[in-house]
Amino acid sequence: MFFIGYHLSNLMDNHTLIFCGMVVTLTTTLGMIITQLTRKTYPFFAYWTIGWSSRTLGFLIYASLPGIPTTMVLAGCLDSLGVIAKNRGVLVFRGRHQANYLWEILGLVLWTSLFAYLTYSHQINDRVMLYSIYHSAYYARGVAILLSRHPPYAGVGDVLLAGSLGVWAILDLTRGIFTWRYSQPIMDYLPSHPLMSIYVITTLLLVMMMALGQIMMNSQRLEYDYRLAQLQLEAELIQRKENELELKSHRNQLEELVKMRTAELSLSESKFRVLVEQSLVGIFIYQGGYLRYANEALCQMLGYASVDEFVNRIPIFDLVPTQDRLSMYQRITHEMPGQKDGVTYNIGLLRRNGKIVDVDLLSRAIKYVGKPATIGVVIDVSERNHATEALRALASRLQTVREEERTRIARDIHDDLGQTMAGLKMKMGWLKKTTGYQRFI
Repeated sequence: MFFIGYHLSNLMDNHTLIFCGMVVTLTTTLGMIITQLTRKTYPFFAYWTIGWSSRTLGFLIYASLPGIPTTMVLAGCLDSLGVIAKNRGVLVFRGRHQANYLWEILGLVLWTSLFAYLTYSHQINDRVMLYSIYHSAYYARGVAILLSRHPPYAGVGDVLLAGSLGVWAILDLTRGIFTWRYSQPIMDYLPSHPLMSIYVITTLLLVMMMALGQIMMNSQRLEYDYRLAQLQLEAELIQRKENELELKSHRNQLEELVKMRTAELSLSESKFRVLVEQSLVGIFIYQGGYLRYANEALCQMLGYASVDEFVNRIPIFDLVPTQDRLSMYQRITHEMPGQKDGVTYNIGLLRRNGKIVDVDLLSRAIKYVGKPATIGVVIDVSERNHATEALRALASRLQTVREEERTRIARDIHDDLGQTMAGLKMKMGWLKKTTGYQRFI
């Protein structure tokens, strides 16, 4: 590197070196910015990009307005800020996140103040010596940070960056010593000395090596994270396969359980259908003003061809005769909702042909589809009522016949037997008079 710098320095004057420095720093900074914007980067890379941008801006300000003290101070401040940002990036890259920037800010303020004092007092040699030693210390710190920890993602980029920083620290320290020993005052950034030209050429080469090392470090971190993510993905896939096997086993068990429960449910349902659908009495579920369920017996009782003709279609009050609707309403709104033990009453229902069928209705409150409802049993008592009425009529007729027979017998006794008794009495009186026998009296 020194050999290359020595031969290149013989071919360039100061202005050419400054121009080459501008080209190299601009190219390096643009490369870092493009990498930052177009590729996935980590937080430490942003520090490096800021550092390169700050140093490049300082170099451009100095090269554009040379010899002005204010320009020199501003350029030196930006250059030092760039060095601090680069070191911060190395710290973050090594996992040493320091949230306290106080010491760095204080150091920058003190260094800038001293740098400004030496610049405005035209102590150029002392200023260059301060600049070189300050930067050499920061570069040495960066090397120490890189060598103190060896994360699993470290690689060639770390070695390249550490080597570049180490060489640059030695060069700046050498430059500081050279400036201290240099007897003539330095009136420009580059004194007319071959060693300083070699220094500039070498630092330009180091700039490119540092940028390359930083880009390689970011790529190494990406590759490491990719491998780590791949291993994690493989572990997750293995775990997922194990979970799938376990899930498949549970699913098979669940399917067997569902089949068994389905068979039991089918058996229970068939029993229910036999008990309900083939029942001799009507069964219904009432909810919200309509019958929600009715069995075939109730359908036949009401004279409908199918339960679909009145279930969920005809309001329940339309199935009750007009004279019974008020009592039915009172029972539905007051008695049925609170009767959990069941209540029985007699009521008439309207058949489809308009005739009334007398029924006994037993009902109780239930929950149907999560809402209050009433389940009931309907028994057709029309024939029983007709038989009861016939018995009552027969009993009334029998009582009438008895009264009539009793009256007839009394009349017969009074008319026929009375006359016979009167005749006998007359005959007994005649016998008494004729015979004188008193026993007949």
